[in-house]
Amino acid sequence: MFSNFLSDIVEGMRFHCFTKKLIGFHSFVAGAAILTTALLAGCGGGGGSTGSTAGTVPVAMFATDAVNDYAQVWVKVHGIRLVRPDGTAVTVFEDAAGTVTDLRALNQAGTRRFSFLAQGNIPIGRYKRADVIVDHSVSLVNIAGVGVTKQFAASFDGPDGKTHIPVSIEAEVNSTTNVIVDFDLENWTETATHVTPVAKRVEDPNLGNDDRHRDEDYKGTVGALAGTIPTQTFTLSGRGAAINVVTTANTVIFREDGGVNPVLANGQRAEVRGTFNITTRTIEAKSIKIEDARAEEPKVFGPMSEINATAGTFVVEAKLVRGFIPAASTVKIQTSDTTRFRLRRGLTATKAEWFALAKPAAPVEAEGLYNAETNTLTAKSVHFEGEDDGGPGNEVEGKGAVSDINVVEKKFKITLSEWEGFPGALGKVVSVNAAESQFKNKSGDMISAASFLELIAAPGAVVKVKGRLDGEVIIAVFCQVR
Repeated sequence: MFSNFLSDIVEGMRFHCFTKKLIGFHSFVAGAAILTTALLAGCGGGGGSTGSTAGTVPVAMFATDAVNDYAQVWVKVHGIRLVRPDGTAVTVFEDAAGTVTDLRALNQAGTRRFSFLAQGNIPIGRYKRADVIVDHSVSLVNIAGVGVTKQFAASFDGPDGKTHIPVSIEAEVNSTTNVIVDFDLENWTETATHVTPVAKRVEDPNLGNDDRHRDEDYKGTVGALAGTIPTQTFTLSGRGAAINVVTTANTVIFREDGGVNPVLANGQRAEVRGTFNITTRTIEAKSIKIEDARAEEPKVFGPMSEINATAGTFVVEAKLVRGFIPAASTVKIQTSDTTRFRLRRGLTATKAEWFALAKPAAPVEAEGLYNAETNTLTAKSVHFEGEDDGGPGNEVEGKGAVSDINVVEKKFKITLSEWEGFPGALGKVVSVNAAESQFKNKSGDMISAASFLELIAAPGAVVKVKGRLDGEVIIAVFCQVR
């Protein structure tokens, strides 16, 4: 059994739409899976350019899932439209490439999880229907990890050549209203090659629970940048209306091209990972990748296994995918000497250093070229993800002129000219504790702490340090005179 639901909630002009139940395919095993797409709208508050204009309210899109015995159910969402009683439609969001979503993943231990898709501004008024626009194909991966692709019934074809799943909502979008539409999957039917969906309205109060929302990646253009590093705000414009983003001292910012000095600026293309808060209508960024000019490439995120450092390979359980639909529940990753290897805080590493830190179940993101026939992604970059646990793989680097040397405690300060892995700025003064560090001279030769401290006492001395961040202090494991 397999379930999804689409719910629309208007809460003080806030509108959500998410999916619930998919049941009754004879090829499915007993259980339930839920797709939830939530439309969130609110008038006033929230700040920035995402607030409503005259006669409109913001609408945000979410997704959720429930338990079933299928390992994965992949769909590609291209957009959602709201249809008025007179038949005219308003686009909430659209994505020509499509957002790949695993409906089965939006559940943990029987608890629904919500996934924010996008938001848009819609005119105040009455709407009779929501059209969820998806790709014709749905990919079903069984518990053995084997996938099969079916098509939605041709009777749901829209004029754009995609599948349009109609959901009756009958909602007045101008006051607090909760509308949940159940895709009623126990009444869905299938043939050997096609699936016919059914949807209806139900009730569900759980979208307001922040801990039900999962981290996602959002791409767009940075605008309206304000604040002082590390606490900044900006808008991210992509599909739908712009999204407000906030950064903190814990936000990891790095450059896709591997360069130093990652600094946000208006007009940049960026990928933000974080969770959308339906009360503040903002994403608190856990990480931000400042993108280069390369075209967007397929990527997969999830826990790693079958690590082979000699062959440069490992396997990722596909938890989040962009740019392709995997042929199985896992994807093989092939790295090479040209792959860019990153640690958790965005710091670049050598291939040997990276694989030395790789552990089974560690979350990792791989981006590159996907071959469906071999189910292999040839990685252009790989990046450890997850929380900073203070151990190896969480290092930062800083370089700058030395000042305030404490010879006894082996402490000093640097005025940043280069940095990676933490919120830096040109001219920012950072404290360094080198009590347990190793030391090198300009030639790269190992030297004693006493020799190092003598060298950096020279006027204009510059040092590069590597270590872990403890508040505003770098606890150095390596220091070199530059």
